[in-house]
Amino acid sequence: MRLRPPKISDFSVYAEIALAEKGRFLLKRHTREDAWYDFANMATNWPLRGHGLWAVERRADTETIGFVLIGFKPGDHEPELGYMLVERARGNGYTFEAAQAALRFAADALSFNTLVSTIDPGNDASLQLALKLGGQRDPAAEENHNNEILVLRHSL
Repeated sequence: MRLRPPKISDFSVYAEIALAEKGRFLLKRHTREDAWYDFANMATNWPLRGHGLWAVERRADTETIGFVLIGFKPGDHEPELGYMLVERARGNGYTFEAAQAALRFAADALSFNTLVSTIDPGNDASLQLALKLGGQRDPAAEENHNNEILVLRHSL
């Protein structure tokens, strides 16, 4: 896989992910307009914060299969590692590889000491990946979110 800056044409893949059943973990409201706002917000973090959304592209056929990000949206308590792939690309290690690259970027280019992954308690796949990446539950950070989400901290 390869990470690259997002393009406007990637929105169709983002919407596919966001509006699918598992997209309920991504957006509060399941609408194409909300998916667009979320996509645009994360993509525009690059000039504002020096990090944001990458498209995950398969090298073999250059298909965009998902996204990984270091995000910091309004209302976030601290920068977050996020990841999402289309259903047909899951289970091949792409998300793990992309998330590892984002963690390295956060440490090396941004000099971050930590990132969090905020995970809905029902999103077992995301939780398992965060644990595989070395994330540790952070009860104090979960309290900051009224204990409504799981917070896994990645030490860099």
